[in-house]
Amino acid sequence: MLFKINVMFRMFRKTKQKIPFTRDRGYVICIHNNLASVIHRLLIAVKGVKLIMVIDRPTDHENSPAQKIYKELRNRICLRVYKNGEILKENEIAQEFSVSRTPVRESFQRLKLDGLIESKKKVGTVVKGIDDETIYELYEIRVNLLDYVANESKEIYSENDIQKMENLLERVNKLSIQKDTAEYWKINDELFSILISVIQNKSLKQLIISLFLQTAKNWAFLLPQIWDRSCEILKQEIERELEFMKVGDKKGVIATWKCYVMASMQYCRSFAKEQLVNQGTQE
Repeated sequence: MLFKINVMFRMFRKTKQKIPFTRDRGYVICIHNNLASVIHRLLIAVKGVKLIMVIDRPTDHENSPAQKIYKELRNRICLRVYKNGEILKENEIAQEFSVSRTPVRESFQRLKLDGLIESKKKVGTVVKGIDDETIYELYEIRVNLLDYVANESKEIYSENDIQKMENLLERVNKLSIQKDTAEYWKINDELFSILISVIQNKSLKQLIISLFLQTAKNWAFLLPQIWDRSCEILKQEIERELEFMKVGDKKGVIATWKCYVMASMQYCRSFAKEQLVNQGTQE
């Protein structure tokens, strides 16, 4: 089946221009100019996607107030502590973290570029909701991008990465005993950080991070209902990626990563269909 792709390119200079808001149907992905041709080729099978080329997102120091607030809010959104459509108020968050509103605004800017929040007229800043079909499209983009990552990345995983993976494996084994969704997310997030560490292209890395965070929200919604299976899948993924890391096979690691992204997409789709069938039966 052929899909029509709706691709829109807009050029922005490094000025104080704001990224325009679009009300058109379809998902908007913000990428850096030098990745446009690459992403265009990879998205030929994805429908309703628009590419907007923008400058790199600002980088904060690891211990800066804005970075700390960003990470905490990001985790809350991905764990669905903040629900879709929930309003995030600058002054309340500033009071919670004992900071001025400036670092809160900076953290909001990063969350917007990640696609996790959005500004709505006469409402304020709200947690962005994503429909099921869009989530599947984002998964497709992630899968296609990983082929490019395997060929683009020249770095290999280090001994430190291997040690981190072994530590994650120990932690994931404990999840079957103690049901801790926050710990599951932390393991998944740390695993992702290790996997993307070989990506040298900063703009590509930022795009992959954004896609990961948006699809992660879907898992947080399903996790309580598929806990045992999710823990089993995560354990298998870490074990197989660790095996390839130990023999220095970076492409093997990324190929395994790709397989599990595809499996996650299919599992989410199957579970959603199963829930619809069950609802129909009950009615």
